Amino acid sequence: MAGLEFDASSKAYMPLLILIEQKLRADQGNRYRQELEKVVMEQRDIYEQKKIQFRSHMGASLLGKKCKRDIWYSFRWVKEPNFDGRMIRLFNRGHLEETRFIAILRQAGLDVWFKHSDGSQFAFSNCNGHYGGSLDSVVKGVPGYENIPMLGEYKTHSEKSFTKLVQLGVKSSKPEHWTQMNQYMGHYKLTHALYLAVNKNNDELYAEIVEFNEEEFKFDVTLALTISHSNRLPAKINNSPSFWLCKYCDFTDICHKKAPIKITCRTCKHVTMQEGGVWSCSVLNDLVLDKEMQYTGCGKYIKLEEL
Repeated sequence: MAGLEFDASSKAYMPLLILIEQKLRADQGNRYRQELEKVVMEQRDIYEQKKIQFRSHMGASLLGKKCKRDIWYSFRWVKEPNFDGRMIRLFNRGHLEETRFIAILRQAGLDVWFKHSDGSQFAFSNCNGHYGGSLDSVVKGVPGYENIPMLGEYKTHSEKSFTKLVQLGVKSSKPEHWTQMNQYMGHYKLTHALYLAVNKNNDELYAEIVEFNEEEFKFDVTLALTISHSNRLPAKINNSPSFWLCKYCDFTDICHKKAPIKITCRTCKHVTMQEGGVWSCSVLNDLVLDKEMQYTGCGKYIKLEEL
């Protein structure tokens, strides 16, 4: 079939890709568009507005990054996100594609769930509430795995990234995606994940079945606990700002050039982490700080010595 000519060495899971292609051709996409209409308004990430751009917890999507200092910086809110228009559109496209993926799978006859009956997301929390993540979906009915519910994870790729994915598979080409899926599977007791990706240049699809790895799951949960609960900066991944990971890192100026950080409660020596994802302030009589208070800070701020 056109668009499905993957090399035999590829990890692409062809039974699902062939089924999707057959179902789309059968009615020229009518069932797909019908399913898309049902799903699009229920995907809140497409249109949700955020006053504070920082995430409250450390997300599983960060954990697979090679630089652990990068993860710590993100969790501690040391630099406020400030994306240009292209990046904002790019992020939104990722959310829009999740809707398309769900519709594609449903039109192919698979069962796909992306929220609880009360409307809440499939999500997990760990490390005293300071680490967690939200699943894209749970899928059942994948050809060859019909009775196995599995994680559904959806990603967009550039041409270069997609080519590498097809050649090497998700664990080698996108280890951060693999770690993210393994964490979701472990917290939801799922044994398999469906990784579904699209080439943004030509809409070509790639599917891969990923199996749960318990040993790496436990290691990464311990890593999340260590990073999130430490007031000490993890070591630099490299001492040179021209190193390829540092060169394109959002925190290069702070890490290598001592640039000023964003002043929030998360980098103040008076803040204390509590159970349930809570932060409190010792100079305010252990007052529990909501997200807006953490973001705003106060006049008694004293920067962590590490920074």
